[in-house]
Amino acid sequence: MQKITVEYLRERILGGACDLHMHTTASDGGSTPALLAEEVIAAGLRTIALTDHDTIEGIEPLHQRLKIIQASRGISTPTLISGVEFSVDWENQKVHLLGYVPEEICADLQPYIDSQQQKRRERNIQMCKRLEKLGISVTIDEVEAVGNGQNAGRPHIAKLMQRKNYVASLQEAFDDWLGKGRPAYVPRRSAPLEEAVQEIRHCQGVAVIAHPQKYGWTKDRSTLFGKFKRLKEVGVVGIETIHGEMPLNISRFIADVADDLELLKTIGSDYHGNTKPHVRLYTKDDDFSSYLA
Repeated sequence: MQKITVEYLRERILGGACDLHMHTTASDGGSTPALLAEEVIAAGLRTIALTDHDTIEGIEPLHQRLKIIQASRGISTPTLISGVEFSVDWENQKVHLLGYVPEEICADLQPYIDSQQQKRRERNIQMCKRLEKLGISVTIDEVEAVGNGQNAGRPHIAKLMQRKNYVASLQEAFDDWLGKGRPAYVPRRSAPLEEAVQEIRHCQGVAVIAHPQKYGWTKDRSTLFGKFKRLKEVGVVGIETIHGEMPLNISRFIADVADDLELLKTIGSDYHGNTKPHVRLYTKDDDFSSYLA
């Protein structure tokens, strides 16, 4: 069994051609696991992690597809690290936590994942009810059908609204109806960060904060240092330092503070395929070593 440790992840990250944050149709990504396999190979990546929201259902299909491609084409395929992305509550705000765990132990996360998925479903039901009152007829069964039995969420509600011609685009659905502060938005009940960290550590995994630039922490060094210090105290060992929507000057700022606290610096595009087309996969030609070393 390959242990997932800070040292192992650092070695893979510094080896280059690495992307540790991506999504498939198992959650809110646009690429199936089979398509993502082709995409990461085309990108020339050597190490990847699949980190779907609140689900590990895409990992085995992706793993099997990579094995088939390797055997049938006689080519090298990326090392796949099993991961998941949780939405959690910490210090009165929602943050996202990435968990990287050994493949053989990954299934041990399932009971915790089931509890998170139930909260997600309850939220979807409430949003459907709000839309119904607003004259937009969408049901939870229809939403879950759009999700093809996978981990449905707001993107699937938006797709259904577009299919029924209530909106012209997914962006319109979020801007007018589903985004924070809009009429059908329902806040999500998330688990405490500390609880999710303990679940990841119980599975011999590593907990990393995703896209820290999104939480309003980078206004000054004192704020960012304090946040990272308190996260480290509760078991978080890494910070996503390179991210598909993070300016590199912010990456430098985050890297410097992470270094001061001896936190692992990670890289993840947060690729969602065609559901977030402005974010691309990283490739073998991307060199962020000066931020990650």
